[in-house]
Amino acid sequence: MGMFFDGVIDAMPLFVKELVAGGVAGGFAKTVVAPLERVKILFQVWC
Repeated sequence: MGMFFDGVIDAMPLFVKELVAGGVAGGFAKTVVAPLERVKILFQVWC
């Protein structure tokens, strides 16, 4: 299964690889930051 994905990834143009990498990085960043933003809003309302 891993060899299949290696061939697919190698066949992709560079801009597609960068687009996918950016999407994954953005999704990860939002997942990490969202709880912190929520706590920040709770503190603003509470204090």
